[in-house]
Amino acid sequence: MAQFFYNDFQSNLPELLEVSVGDIALIPVGNGKVSRLPLVGTYSFKGQFKQASDITAYPNRAVEQNGVSLVVSRVDFTPSTIKVDACITLPDIRDWIPDAYILMAGKRIQVDEWFIPNFREDPEVFERRERCYTFLTYTDVQDFRQMDTGTISFGVGEVYTNIPECVDAQGLEKIRAELEKHGFRPQLDPSGYYCFMRDIATSKLSETDKTGLFEYIEKTLPERVSGPLEVAIR
Repeated sequence: MAQFFYNDFQSNLPELLEVSVGDIALIPVGNGKVSRLPLVGTYSFKGQFKQASDITAYPNRAVEQNGVSLVVSRVDFTPSTIKVDACITLPDIRDWIPDAYILMAGKRIQVDEWFIPNFREDPEVFERRERCYTFLTYTDVQDFRQMDTGTISFGVGEVYTNIPECVDAQGLEKIRAELEKHGFRPQLDPSGYYCFMRDIATSKLSETDKTGLFEYIEKTLPERVSGPLEVAIR
C-alpha cells in the first residue's frame, strides 16, 4: 500500500501525478546479494487532488521516562490515516521494538506499522541510541475533521528487545528450566551461545508443545522498559 499525504506536495497540488511501481533494490538476505524488483509499471493520476486544511501538526514536544525519551516532530492526517514522525532515544543500541499507539476520542488505536526511513542512507543509525521512525495508523481511524473537540495523542507504551535466535549464558538461565522440562539439555557452544530456535524447530515435540514453548520464550526473554510516553498532537 502507498499513500500520499497532502503536505507531500507542500502548498502546490499537482495537476498530474505519475507513480512508478517497482525498479527498487531489495534488502539482501541469505547469500548477501542485492536483488532488484523489476518495474511493474507507471500509472498516471489527473485531477484527483483537493486542497485540505488543518492536516499537519508539528508538536515538537519531548517526554522522558525510565531512561527512554520520545520526541514527536510531525504528524500528518488524512480522513482515514495518521502518519507520525518521531524519534526515540532507546536504553542502548540493541534492536528495540516500540509498542506505539494513537489516543483518539478516548480510544487507544494500535499503530499498524512502523519503519526507520533513512536506514539505507544512514546504516550507522543502528549504532546510535536515538532512532527516528515513521509510524502509520490506518485501522479504526476516525475522520479527525468530524471529531468532537478532544485531544489526539501519540504514545509509546513500552519498548522491548527483539527475540534472538541464540542466547548467551545470562539469557539461557532465563529459559533453561522450561527447556529442560521439555526434554532439552541446552549447552553453550564454544562461542558462548546456545541457539534454541534451531533445536526447538527440529525437535520431535508436537506442534502444540513447540508453539507453547516459543510463546513462553517470547514472554520471558525480551527486556522491557515501560512508559507510557505520550505527546499531545492537537
